[in-house]
Amino acid sequence: MGQQWDKGNFISPAGAVSSTADDLLKYAKINMDEDKPYLSFCHKKYANGTKKFDMGLGWLLLKKNNNVILHGGGTGCFSSFLGIDKEKKVASVVLANYRLSRNKDEHIGMSLLESLQNSKDI
Repeated sequence: MGQQWDKGNFISPAGAVSSTADDLLKYAKINMDEDKPYLSFCHKKYANGTKKFDMGLGWLLLKKNNNVILHGGGTGCFSSFLGIDKEKKVASVVLANYRLSRNKDEHIGMSLLESLQNSKDI
């Protein structure tokens, strides 16, 4: 997936986006279908997180619907978000080459995901 980092540029791994939206959507599909047997273990609730989220292994799970999993974050140089609804088979990706304000990537990504979920209801 993505590009190879230039071995001479030691900063890139700490703050460069090397995946594309297409890469992340392929990764979302693998997680939706749980193609590998270990993926289902990552999508289970292991702990309470916040008011909105439970904790999986490397994933946040929406409390009101644990079929919705997400992960996001970034550094001073980039932001990323991947949200997946395994039941409705939709996913949203947000990639920015700068750090969005706190939780902004999550807000944008969840809005996109909710829009896709609603379009599946029609």
